[in-house]
Amino acid sequence: MRRQRRSITDIICENCKYLPTKRSRNKRKPIPKESDVKTFNYTAHL
Repeated sequence: MRRQRRSITDIICENCKYLPTKRSRNKRKPIPKESDVKTFNYTAHL
C-alpha cells in the first residue's frame, strides 16, 4: 500500500508534539525561584 502524502498540518502537528529525546530527558530543568518567574499582568490594562 502506498503511503499517503503528508499534509502540511500533519507535519506541523508532528513538530508541536513534545517528543523527549535522550538528551532532553537527561537534562533536568531547574525550577526557577518565584522571583525569577516573569508573568504578564493581565489586569494592568483594565
